[in-house]
Amino acid sequence: MGLASLAVAAVIGGSLTSCDDKVKPSITDANGDKWQVTSFGGYYFTYDGKGHLLSIGDKDRTYLMDDDEFSFSAEDVEVKFKLDKNDNIVKIVYTEQNDDKYEAEEGQFDFTYDSDKKLKSCKTVYKETDLKDSETWTFTSTTNFTWTSNQLTINNEETVQGNDNGENVRETQINTRVYSCDGQPNRSKQLPYYIGEQMTDLNDFGGMLAVLGLFGFGPDNLPTADTRTRNQNGKEIHSDGNEFDFVQNANGTLQSESYRYKGSSIWYTKEYIYSRTRADFVATQSLIDLVRSSMHKIALKHREQKQ
Repeated sequence: MGLASLAVAAVIGGSLTSCDDKVKPSITDANGDKWQVTSFGGYYFTYDGKGHLLSIGDKDRTYLMDDDEFSFSAEDVEVKFKLDKNDNIVKIVYTEQNDDKYEAEEGQFDFTYDSDKKLKSCKTVYKETDLKDSETWTFTSTTNFTWTSNQLTINNEETVQGNDNGENVRETQINTRVYSCDGQPNRSKQLPYYIGEQMTDLNDFGGMLAVLGLFGFGPDNLPTADTRTRNQNGKEIHSDGNEFDFVQNANGTLQSESYRYKGSSIWYTKEYIYSRTRADFVATQSLIDLVRSSMHKIALKHREQKQ
């Protein structure tokens, strides 16, 4: 594609299954038919007779829901999340403790929704502890979402507090991201993967849950671009933007999405494809490893902020 447009493909497969009228849907397409996401990214999902999420499975294990709560653990990681009456996630709690490395991480994420069942706010408290040196870094984040028919504005304030070589550190950063939602009508009201990553602060794990419909509805019209501005301690330090493209199935559900972003002087493209079947693709990464790596990216982002 040339030096000016180097493509980086991150292809994630997904499939849908139709539901009868008695099933509570994750997705309603442009024809009024109801669907559930049964696989995405090589992970598999089942639902009970009322359409509530029943299980999440990877190549090795299946984890079951318990009413409106979901909990799974393995080795040094435990994850819990709670759903509201609309089957949207309102709380996620994550804990990790690695005795060999004398490190521990814990996080809590709280979400609220507006009357249109779209994300309204997200509050995060994430702690990273060095048990050997008795040092703790606390990362707090408050995010508010403002929706219109052609724009989504994300206002976020992050604070990092801790001790760096005996010196107390506190850094505050304000982030504003504006999505121009002036593209094709989002006829299935899906929340796209890449937007879900950013809105939830949960990276790949958040993107997957967004595709399932567990973080509410997406924008009325699909985004074509976004711009982001960062302001640290009262000084603007960075501004950038991305370009988006979506392909829809005939019924309005998403078939693929991609975005272009600039690294140094080269434009890169990342793409996610929704339409691959279960037989085509099995995730090599366990669900626990997916969550662990997503959470570590949170700590990494905040560590970069305080440098």
